[in-house]
Amino acid sequence: MLPGHISPDGLWAWDGSAWVSTLSPDGCWRWDGFRWVPQPPAGAVAGDLVADRGATTRALLLAGCVVAAIGVLAIAAIAASGRHDALSASGASPAQPTGASAPGYPGAPRGTRVYAVASRNHVAGRVAYAQTPPVGGEHAAVWLNCGIYDRAVPNENAVHSLEHGVVWVTYDADRLDAAEVATLRQVVSDHYDGTAQRYVILSPFTGLPSPVVASAWGVQLRITSVSDPRLPQFIDYFRQGPETPEMAGVCSGGVGRSLDAPGASGPVTLLPRRARSVPA
Repeated sequence: MLPGHISPDGLWAWDGSAWVSTLSPDGCWRWDGFRWVPQPPAGAVAGDLVADRGATTRALLLAGCVVAAIGVLAIAAIAASGRHDALSASGASPAQPTGASAPGYPGAPRGTRVYAVASRNHVAGRVAYAQTPPVGGEHAAVWLNCGIYDRAVPNENAVHSLEHGVVWVTYDADRLDAAEVATLRQVVSDHYDGTAQRYVILSPFTGLPSPVVASAWGVQLRITSVSDPRLPQFIDYFRQGPETPEMAGVCSGGVGRSLDAPGASGPVTLLPRRARSVPA
């Protein structure tokens, strides 16, 4: 959803086919076109609407702001005390705290990290990203075609694909054996969104914070086992999901030729379907 597709009152956003509410199901977050921002307590909003414009209204609003501020500080304290893994060497900023679901994404798998993405402009050349792998930001003008790759892909093109609603699954080739890589390939191919666009990319990546990392625009999940059921859950939830800035964006006709591209001659090792270790 582009910023220009937010209605003047901020209550609705155009997703390419219909107007959808910008308010999260729990009423605590609102999409402003770039990121999820916290909403003031419902009591404060209601008080502003029904009370007079005198001291009572001002007192209610002040109380609501204090409560909201205390909540934000409490969340930040939990994130700081509960974080036990070091930030990546690339200078990754800490994510918002996660629990059963990520802020703004009530159905996301446990452990999903949420990051604020400040820009999504098209640029030329290399970009220094805050996260490893990147979860958004400035990127190349052309996106990366979806599919399975056996070598590293350009970050800048992959980030453009994330903007279109792609889930980018990366793995550390030095920490996985051939069977585990084959399992990952099977999981990814089983969770394509059709055959034309797919909206999933798999590629090796050097310097990952965990053996496997799944990323979408502004969100990321780190896992240690290719059999972790949260990986297919993450793909299903964020592939063309609520985080997508450009819902109408495609995942073909860009750059890159995957191993399983139409007409590709390169081998793609997949497990037999009856032997899959990760359920679809």
